[in-house]
Amino acid sequence: MDELELAKRAIRRNLLTEEQLREARAYAEGGRTLLSVLLDLGFLKPADLHEIFSPASAPPPPRTRLLPYVAAGTATAVLLVVAFSLVSVRKAPRNAVPEIPRPIIIREPAPAGPPLADQLSAIARDHLDGAERQLRETGTLTPQMREQLARAAALYEESIRERPSEVAFRLGLGRARELLDQWEVALLIFRQVVEAHPRDGRALVGMARCLLLLQRPDQALEAADRACAVAPLAEAFLVRARALRSLGRHEAAQRDFDEARRRDAEVGSGRPRE
Repeated sequence: MDELELAKRAIRRNLLTEEQLREARAYAEGGRTLLSVLLDLGFLKPADLHEIFSPASAPPPPRTRLLPYVAAGTATAVLLVVAFSLVSVRKAPRNAVPEIPRPIIIREPAPAGPPLADQLSAIARDHLDGAERQLRETGTLTPQMREQLARAAALYEESIRERPSEVAFRLGLGRARELLDQWEVALLIFRQVVEAHPRDGRALVGMARCLLLLQRPDQALEAADRACAVAPLAEAFLVRARALRSLGRHEAAQRDFDEARRRDAEVGSGRPRE
């Protein structure tokens, strides 16, 4: 099922209006996905997507004044069917086995494409990448980008509800909370990942970054040491260098800065900043 059909389903379930859909499609003509535009404009919330994707969530038909008459008619029909069945059973041969009709179940077709969690996390990843890029280029985040980060965090949380064991979703959520200056929350998220996966270098680096921001350089150095031991990435040496510098160990810090540059140059992703 394509995104336009999903949007039409949202309209049928009173989650979206035709006017909102027209506005979102105009934005989507620039190359963005329709689903991401609807979420960015606030026309849909991450929680709404559960209702759109779920066949069982269609709204019940409205109650009318005819309900008593319909109920009475239904009861009469049931009595007639029972009476007819009794007559049929009496006339049937003793050895005959009555045939039990199978119920007819009508379901809406399941939407095609990637699972919901993957779609939500892909949009969140785009927002997070945009924030990282702006931070590298300007050293700050605009209010608009902070709003994008808040949406990314909400999308990651929805993805985690869909797939709680996915480490990448938790790492993305932790980084989004970190960039929103919610350092204690981000630290808790990274710690949860480390508790489940003690050798995850990305989570250890995230812990070290948050501990530095919270002015706990000793704990940051411990986490960075573990990160350098299990996953010797450039970022692990960079965050350890910052922790060492905060503790006044400048010579050791410079060695780690140099090591971070060397490792970063090997993968061709640029030069870490001190």
